[in-house]
Amino acid sequence: MNPTAARALASLDRRVNKRSKLVHPLDRSSAVELFRILRENGVHCDPDESAQFMMSEHGWQQKDAEKLKSLITDVYLDKRLHCTKGRWAKDIFETWKRG
Repeated sequence: MNPTAARALASLDRRVNKRSKLVHPLDRSSAVELFRILRENGVHCDPDESAQFMMSEHGWQQKDAEKLKSLITDVYLDKRLHCTKGRWAKDIFETWKRG
């Protein structure tokens, strides 16, 4: 997995509600914005690999990982998804990139 993507996913895990994962609209917005940031900076995030990473490294349940896969696919297909911008710092990509 791309190290920048792995750090971004770890940030997402820290940000979302531990019980409901991507169910809450603000958590979902955070995820949409995160994958848009990665996409806009040329970082590909494989949906299957990302879901497996979240399950193995961050203890996500399969149903939550499946939601994540679907969301990643939609973002990288440039589907219109509602997203509240500004959930991440303006320089967050540089933070993920630096490690």
